[in-house]
Amino acid sequence: MTQKSTYKKKKKLGSYPYVSVIFSITLAVFVVGLFGVMIIFYNSKSEVIKKKISMHVYLDKEIEQSAKTHLVEFFKQQPYVAQEKGVKLFDYIPKDQAAKKFIDETGEDFVAFLGENPLRDAYVVYVDPKFSDAANMKTIKTHIQDVSGVYEVVYLENLVESINRNIQKVSLGLFIVSIILIFVSVLLINNSIKLALYSQRFIIRSMQLVGATNNFIRWPFLKRALVYGFTAGCIASALIFTLIQTADYYLEGFDIQLHVFTENKHIWFLCGIMLLIGSIIGFFSTIVAVNKYLHMKLEDLY
Repeated sequence: MTQKSTYKKKKKLGSYPYVSVIFSITLAVFVVGLFGVMIIFYNSKSEVIKKKISMHVYLDKEIEQSAKTHLVEFFKQQPYVAQEKGVKLFDYIPKDQAAKKFIDETGEDFVAFLGENPLRDAYVVYVDPKFSDAANMKTIKTHIQDVSGVYEVVYLENLVESINRNIQKVSLGLFIVSIILIFVSVLLINNSIKLALYSQRFIIRSMQLVGATNNFIRWPFLKRALVYGFTAGCIASALIFTLIQTADYYLEGFDIQLHVFTENKHIWFLCGIMLLIGSIIGFFSTIVAVNKYLHMKLEDLY
């Protein structure tokens, strides 16, 4: 009785070794997810770097208070000024404060030597990351310089161009590697499913001989492929979260703050993509593998 049950179970349409398939899909999706984590982490760090890009707006020495008030209102209305929680980000630095900071950092009292403070009052204006490219920065500089009371606008032009150039290069590299990883993952999963379905090739032919349609034969395989793919995506997502939490624990002293990263909405989007990738790749790889045996000649089955 036990032998007959085992034999029937093995011969059931759509029943094939699932451990290797789930393992292959999990491994492939995990690698893609891990690389996705790197991309999200890099993008979040590049946004932090971009948010630190600023312009120093130096004022006329004889500027009146009304002109300063007008300048403040001007900054609040500009879309290129970064904001946080609805508040525009810019700081006012009086010339006395700037002189004190310089003396504290260098130890040289240039005010006593010159007999006066040659510095100017200034605003530090933080630029929205969307406007941090070289062309926009030059336009913003010209726009602010045309405002009454502004003496000069200065920013580290070479630094801004270098940051943007490096971000573009790294982003392109990450994109290319991610495409390669997805392609390799598809091949890995496809080969695993083909090997798993190899044991079902005679059952497929038997179903064809008794008049079963191709769609009827495909459905049990596709249903299992979706379940296996979704299961593999869940396992891979859990592994990603475990890896992040573990890394956060061991890297706590390095101020990397991966626990903040787990709260990033993009990580949840990535997990959804991983579930989708696992299901889709498993589904279409199964279609390809089943179709191969559906259209295979009898002598090629042996």
